[in-house]
Amino acid sequence: MYITEILYGNFSNSAPAISPAASDFYSCALTFIRNRIKIYHIYAKKCNLSDSALWLFYSLYESSEPLTQTALCAAWHYPPQTINSLLKKMERQGYLVLAPASGSQKTKVILLTRQGQKLMDDVISPLILAENRALQNLTGEEQRALLELTGKYSACLQKEIH
Repeated sequence: MYITEILYGNFSNSAPAISPAASDFYSCALTFIRNRIKIYHIYAKKCNLSDSALWLFYSLYESSEPLTQTALCAAWHYPPQTINSLLKKMERQGYLVLAPASGSQKTKVILLTRQGQKLMDDVISPLILAENRALQNLTGEEQRALLELTGKYSACLQKEIH
């Protein structure tokens, strides 16, 4: 299988066999990462959302308390202008309101409107269910190995880069 086939849409149930030379390993690993990003991009597009809007609603879904712009910037490592533009757009579209946080006029919390809650229920809930069903296709041992190896690789990469 060619890397371009993997990168540009081969989402078959069987993963490609990985036995490339060491120099090809990095290309294959990057391709798998790009494929995962592409899966979420296609889903966002299918739901008429930008990638950043999808991740905004995903973050709101996961959070047990109202999020602030500052918290989103810290979590995503995006500049405040990027998050602010997204929030203003979503506010204009009626999905959320930015309300002053208790004790601070400057800090705003992100609150969903009914329309925003409906979007989250219609888009993010099914996405999380799909992620959970996908994980259920792995054995418990495979799930643990996936988390362990992904975490280990991320830690090693961070160490090498920083």
